[in-house]
Amino acid sequence: MFFSRKSNFSKVTTVFSIIIMLMMNITVNFAQEPPTIQLPPALDPKAAFQVPLRSFLSTVFRLSNDSYKDPFVSLAVNSAQGLQYSQVKFLDGLGAGSISLCLGLPGQSPTGTPNAGGLQTPFPPTTTAQIPRVILDPQGVLTFAANSSALTADQKNAVDLLYSVDQVSRGNYAANLLNLARVLTLIKNSASRDDVVINAVINETIKSLEKAYTALADFNANAPDPDVIYGIVAGALRQISSSSIASKASLNTALNILGIGYSNYLFNRLPINGTNNPVPSTRGALPAFTPNSPLSAAQANPSATFGPGVLSYLSSIGIQFFSTSNILYQVNSADRLQAAIVPLDNQTMTIFFTGSNFPPTSANPPQVVFSTIPNTFPFVRTAASVVAQRVQNFFAANASPRAAYLANLNNLIFGFRVLDSNPNLPSKVRIAVKDAIDTLQKAINGLNQSPAVIPDVLGLYNQVSENLDDVISGLLATTNRLDFTERQITALFTLATSTLPIGLINYYLRPVILSQV
Repeated sequence: MFFSRKSNFSKVTTVFSIIIMLMMNITVNFAQEPPTIQLPPALDPKAAFQVPLRSFLSTVFRLSNDSYKDPFVSLAVNSAQGLQYSQVKFLDGLGAGSISLCLGLPGQSPTGTPNAGGLQTPFPPTTTAQIPRVILDPQGVLTFAANSSALTADQKNAVDLLYSVDQVSRGNYAANLLNLARVLTLIKNSASRDDVVINAVINETIKSLEKAYTALADFNANAPDPDVIYGIVAGALRQISSSSIASKASLNTALNILGIGYSNYLFNRLPINGTNNPVPSTRGALPAFTPNSPLSAAQANPSATFGPGVLSYLSSIGIQFFSTSNILYQVNSADRLQAAIVPLDNQTMTIFFTGSNFPPTSANPPQVVFSTIPNTFPFVRTAASVVAQRVQNFFAANASPRAAYLANLNNLIFGFRVLDSNPNLPSKVRIAVKDAIDTLQKAINGLNQSPAVIPDVLGLYNQVSENLDDVISGLLATTNRLDFTERQITALFTLATSTLPIGLINYYLRPVILSQV
């Protein structure tokens, strides 16, 4: 078991590393694959979205194809056949950070606005409003900056036009630059005068930020290219990170502010199909550029400002026993919590607070990205029987979400049945596969009754998670190479990185919020 409570695997082992390890024990036998119809996206996310995602990252975000490999990309597709999130692990998937893309919960845009007719947000996006909301972890900020190319002329013109007519966005962009200057000043003040090179780098970077801020303060001037100014700051932070002058906390503060800059003032301002649909707005004059002033409390110490609220939210969804000391917070220019990266037992849970609505409400449940196969143990060990009953009551009273939940269980059982079709499975693996099928079939039968019999939602996902752990650990432990068809490999990867995470997010975490009084 590597992601359940019985796990013997290292906590830094990701599902991507596990899959690559499995490839050493598995031979993909294409000759065994009978002609079959194309699977829907929920059953084969990579066939539906891997090429479009790679194209989007390359053409819109200008990210080098060499900065990541396809095995280190997760694609989570929901029961509505829509891509709900993707996480890309840069380079080797371990030390170079990640970029998470949130496309919105079913029926919502990435910003939380309900879609017309309750439709799923399309991917690739057809408008700027449909561009996924992005969370770069601290190391991912530096990796992205080092592996992305300059904006195209058309992108520059569109971004410049937006900031020329949308003064509110222009002011928020400027506030982000001022926060960067202030955190760099904080780092410089903690350095020794003998750190001549680093001090010089910081001084030059603050001068660049001042020049950009001054341009933004003149509403008649062209806005500075955010890709250029953020690249300058990233270069400085890379040099600082290789020295010893900055504490990990202050460096992470700077990187999280820079991550907000990329997410809010570059990525979601880029044009799609030639336009970013700018909406004119006005505001008063910008305040003076004051890099020596302290950061606000929300920016300087988000743990103190938002930590108790994050702890309360996590407790409300059933997570009560874990350390909050390593949570990373990303706070926008309005000093509102936008995202949190929460370390759990064997993975991270990245939470995007849609519309920066924190604490989240039933009208704006947060978007969640799991870094690996979700381990339900952090939820199960709270023994939150009241929450479990509330989720069951929610599904009993709401037919549409119940149908989507049923679809997820059918997708899960499909994946295990594909695995069961392999005659070469070791006995331990076969037992786990059949146990998952039996457990899921019982729940499906109950949901198809009238009135529907609602299972213990979290308990069911916990059992399936443990079954999947046994499947993967059993495959890793085999001493003989196993023949798998391409579809069987697809089923294994999809269960681990899409169907099970989507189930836990959409049919446990989301109902917990939606059913709150």
